[in-house]
Amino acid sequence: MKQPTPEWPDSSPESAHFSPRPSSLLRTWWWFLHGLGVLAVAVSSLALWWKCPIVAGVLAHARWRQVPGVPDFEMTRPGRWSVPSLDRHEHVLTARSHNGGWWLRLALQDPHDPRGTLGWVLYRDQLPPHGWRILEAEVRTAVCGASENRVRMR
Repeated sequence: MKQPTPEWPDSSPESAHFSPRPSSLLRTWWWFLHGLGVLAVAVSSLALWWKCPIVAGVLAHARWRQVPGVPDFEMTRPGRWSVPSLDRHEHVLTARSHNGGWWLRLALQDPHDPRGTLGWVLYRDQLPPHGWRILEAEVRTAVCGASENRVRMR
């Protein structure tokens, strides 16, 4: 079956805009961990007057302390990245980026300021399939291009 071609914003293969949506996989994991915490407290031998505030604290943490989202970002030209919402431009994808199959770690660095590094973990369900393939290829290029022996990622 033929793969659909990516839809580029400017009809130019040199730029792409990415708008990650919240990850349902990460949200499910977040609530599962907090549910496990509540279950552990419920079956513990603590007195009821200890259990109630602890369970309330765990549930409050699950509700109000959410995992931060990934801002929109774009590849402005091959090898150059921009995060307009953070006013960060002309970053490069470094070899510290990783492809884990169903997740990607993006490490963007400002070439003029080595302390200006941005990093995010993206999950496969946050981007459409064509956007995911573009990011995988870019991470593969960044990691392989930075290694001296040109080790290929899977």
